[in-house]
Amino acid sequence: MRFDEDLLVVAVDDHAHEEEVDISNIIASAEAKKQQVEKRRRIEDILSDKEFKRIYGDPLLDDDLI
Repeated sequence: MRFDEDLLVVAVDDHAHEEEVDISNIIASAEAKKQQVEKRRRIEDILSDKEFKRIYGDPLLDDDLI
């Protein structure tokens, strides 16, 4: 399993206050952050898709969503 170095740094930092750190907790945190990043990228891809914009309009220009 490969993680982005920045995600691992954040995950380690999240657990730095703990007296005893279990590496499995750090790996789980990094995996959760990786999934969040991937989900955000998928959403950004969908929102920037030309077909999506043609059908639904550009959500970034919709004042009701802001």
